[in-house]
Amino acid sequence: MIPRLTSDLVLAADIPASGAFALVGRMHVPSPALTAALRDLEEPPADPELLEIAVHSLAANTAGLCVLDSSGIANVLQACFAAQLAAEWRIETPDGGVLQALFTVARFEPVAGADRTFTLALRLAGKPEFLALKD
Repeated sequence: MIPRLTSDLVLAADIPASGAFALVGRMHVPSPALTAALRDLEEPPADPELLEIAVHSLAANTAGLCVLDSSGIANVLQACFAAQLAAEWRIETPDGGVLQALFTVARFEPVAGADRTFTLALRLAGKPEFLALKD
């Protein structure tokens, strides 16, 4: 069984490298590895090196079932996947943390019978940063 989050991961990307992030969609069902990485960050380690490892683990395991914000974004992501285009992504975690990193689309497959729903996996292409936590 794939675990569900109490809230979705919100995905946004700056595909044209303009500095403006556009909503891509929401990840409703993360992969088991991503779920484990999120749990590791529920109480971030005090040691900066361990925190960096936890953030890298989160970024390296970004995959799951995603519902896209619009049908047009599917065409854009398919083109990014085909070209292996690297883009800056922001991923808001359920607890309000914001992960930002350069990614390529490593997997992008439609889910049969589900409109705008795709299996999405991102491949880390740069150093990830955990930017903020909401209060």
